[in-house]
Amino acid sequence: ARTEQLDINDTVPLSRTPRVEGGGALQELVGKHSFTYLELCRLMMVLSDNIATNLLITVLGMENINARAEKLGMDEMELNRMMMDFNALAEGRDNHITAMSLARLYKHIFECRDRDAYGREMWNILGRQQFRDILPFYWGEGIRFHHKTGSLDRVEHDGGVIETFRGHFCFILLMSDIDNDRGKELGAQVGRIMKEFVEEALP
Repeated sequence: ARTEQLDINDTVPLSRTPRVEGGGALQELVGKHSFTYLELCRLMMVLSDNIATNLLITVLGMENINARAEKLGMDEMELNRMMMDFNALAEGRDNHITAMSLARLYKHIFECRDRDAYGREMWNILGRQQFRDILPFYWGEGIRFHHKTGSLDRVEHDGGVIETFRGHFCFILLMSDIDNDRGKELGAQVGRIMKEFVEEALP
């Protein structure tokens, strides 16, 4: 949108991608609906909507998304399948990312937050994440954590930027091969340790 290759207010019909289960609200809709690119971005990030994510992957293209990630320095990031595509998983095609790649992405969004309307929108979307049961669990509602969670069977991820009076800090936590309830519990404990470090250990 920033380079005028698309208009974020253009609409995409829900029929462009098959319905999948998992997180989000679009799977509950019936009938014909269309959503703007901006609405799909918000649903993808704030509600972890898998159909919104797949719609964006469909219209933008995996190759273009991977090329953009590489340009941002996210060398270890690979998008190889749609959300909830278990046939692709069975064929050995999966998505990959590292903590450092995610940190580079959050740094980019952080640095763009005051650049223009697009940067502000990206930053504000991260700040409206509705799932706060991992890293920010013990921080309280008064602390804004601009972040994104991710969950699959035996996988729990969380990461983003916490704004505090002592500065801004990027935290990334990627967990796999762990029961989900245990992962959320450990993730919240890690978040509490981070809170204690920021509030007590820093000068």
